[in-house]
Amino acid sequence: PGSQGGAEVLGAIREIDPGVRAIATSGSWEDPVMNRPKDFGFDGALPKPFSRDELLNTISQVLST
Repeated sequence: PGSQGGAEVLGAIREIDPGVRAIATSGSWEDPVMNRPKDFGFDGALPKPFSRDELLNTISQVLST
């Protein structure tokens, strides 16, 4: 609370590298970023907890788009 969220940090990173790919991850599906990641600049979303295979599949999906 009171600090920058992931979307704000991602915005700052994209100022440096507009081509960066980012996956949002959270334990809360009530978070709007998790429900609509592209609206907040993310290329995908991965709910916690996740398995290694889920992580690798999400990375693969993001990199293939």
